[in-house]
Amino acid sequence: MVQGFLLDCAKKALRWHAGLSRHAIQVDDHRWVYLEGGKGETILFVHGFGMEKDGWGLFPKAFTRSYRLILPDLPGFGENSRLDSANYDVPCQVKRLNRFAESLGLNRFHLAGSSMGGYIAGFYASEYPDKVKSLALFDPAGVNSPVPSDMWRRYEEKGEIALVYRTREGFEEVLTLLFYRIPPVPAAFKTYFAELGAANFTFYGKVLGDLEQGGRYQLEPRLSRVEARTLVVWGANDRILHVSGAESFRKGLKNVKVVILDSAVMCPSSKNGKKPQRPIRISLRRKNKAVSLKADERREGFNRGGNSATSKPQTWRKKMRKIILLLAIAMVFALAAFFTTPAAAQEAKRMSIEELKGMLGSPDLVIVDVRRDEDWKSGAVKVKGAVREDPEKVDTWMSRYPKDKTLVFYCA
Repeated sequence: MVQGFLLDCAKKALRWHAGLSRHAIQVDDHRWVYLEGGKGETILFVHGFGMEKDGWGLFPKAFTRSYRLILPDLPGFGENSRLDSANYDVPCQVKRLNRFAESLGLNRFHLAGSSMGGYIAGFYASEYPDKVKSLALFDPAGVNSPVPSDMWRRYEEKGEIALVYRTREGFEEVLTLLFYRIPPVPAAFKTYFAELGAANFTFYGKVLGDLEQGGRYQLEPRLSRVEARTLVVWGANDRILHVSGAESFRKGLKNVKVVILDSAVMCPSSKNGKKPQRPIRISLRRKNKAVSLKADERREGFNRGGNSATSKPQTWRKKMRKIILLLAIAMVFALAAFFTTPAAAQEAKRMSIEELKGMLGSPDLVIVDVRRDEDWKSGAVKVKGAVREDPEKVDTWMSRYPKDKTLVFYCA
């Protein structure tokens, strides 16, 4: 399916841009696939429910110059193993995460987690306090919010969790929960994500059952056991985990800074190309040295608005043009990271240049050049007989091509 291929290209482009590479390691009964890059002290990132290692989008780029980053797929998600017989509640995932860290030789490291990943990261810091140098939690689960979120209110009323869906309407509802300003998603991609949601529905339902049975609020009574200096960041308009939960972390942690982001939810987006410029500065101190983790909000995905006199939007846009494909639909990529499955990543068959040459002239072959204009003009290769199409408007042209033809998409 072309959507899977294009999104896979976008993933690889963002990995390249951040200086990350893919690795795999077998740890006990799960095969862990993870991204790694950068040099310095290690930061281990733990993603949220339904997401995967690429779901951090542009966030890692802000840290690879000063830190070694490790971004794994958690067991049950992304390219990691899925075992129907395994329990995927938080305590079990924490034990697996510790075995993964031990397998990589990580003794002490910085730890960051988002949503369910924040729950796991916080629980990990309480279970292994000597291993965590500093802790960063983004809209973390694990505590009982005084005010229920829209998602959990619906769960109490109807017994439905919006994050698990199998229709296009269900996917569109997820968009309203995830984004403060909903990005434009082509119709073909909505259908694609709906199909992925249906493919994940049964297993994700099992994982949610494990999490529910294990306990939604196990982190709250353990917060006092966390020794690491902690930063908690929460979107003021989060509809999945209500911002009122931040107060539990403020009261329960010994050494914590809580930052509430206005006009932000769990996955806010930019609008009309006006990316926010105000930087977020995270200062995590250790003994006699201050560690300053700096990240531009547009890289992290936080949407607050405002400008900074020190920002360089022109430089940023110039860098982005170098990415080979689909950064114009980076938000769609972020959604792909949320809903993709291992099977989806294998849908698009790769073809070598030699294989392509052998097929040239065949009436059943259609070569589609999906490079952006600037990449096509600057590129040395112009494929004879290729049809050029806009990668941002897949839904407007994909239906023109017969399904009995072999489509080859050239993107670099």
